[in-house]
Amino acid sequence: MGESHVAVSQNLFASYWNPAGLSLMQRAQLGFMHNSWFEGINHEFVGYVHPLSAFGVAATTFSYLSYGELDRRDAEGNKGKPFRPYDLALVLSYGRKFTSDLAMGANVKFLREQIDDKKAQAIAFDFGGRYDVPNSQLSLGVNLQNF
Repeated sequence: MGESHVAVSQNLFASYWNPAGLSLMQRAQLGFMHNSWFEGINHEFVGYVHPLSAFGVAATTFSYLSYGELDRRDAEGNKGKPFRPYDLALVLSYGRKFTSDLAMGANVKFLREQIDDKKAQAIAFDFGGRYDVPNSQLSLGVNLQNF
């Protein structure tokens, strides 16, 4: 669907697609996911959304992607001690309606990646907007990710 979910997402997963969509949540929501792929690759996800009445909606999500155990090789191809690379993301989200048709949202993300003995960490920001065209079923969305 060409990532069109950016204009229609209005549940826990709006924190990924467009944090402005969180503003449409009226009840708390909790979600879990475990995905086991081939070669020991696993993806774990947990998220929680909590409406703050007139103050908007807050959410937090945690995602962990493990690439399984990989063999280390030296320049000559000799096998060494195995290692386990992974990606981790902790996201704090906020969405709020400013009018009945316009909502905005933002994410603050703590990102970490490890491959063998190399590690990297970063803080990133997402900004989203959603406009529901009055008297229509048309919604427009924008999500600027990873600033």
